[in-house]
Amino acid sequence: AEYTMKRPKGLSVRGNVLYLCDDGLKIYDKSNPQNLQLLGHLKGLDTYDVISISDDRLILTGPGYLAQYDVSNPAAPREISRL
Repeated sequence: AEYTMKRPKGLSVRGNVLYLCDDGLKIYDKSNPQNLQLLGHLKGLDTYDVISISDDRLILTGPGYLAQYDVSNPAAPREISRL
């Protein structure tokens, strides 16, 4: 399958969830790789990389910041902390 993207950068996978830095942070259900389903999209951020550190937490980096997010609800990622 092919997927149109704007400027993909970093990605991370945990179980059936794919986190992709592309026009912010996109969160996909990848249980069927031929038909990814968008679960959530965190817009308005310039993102470089994403690292999943547990089932419900991830680290997101961008120009001049490192942030921790709660992704227990993929449709509404919530920032926990930022450096």
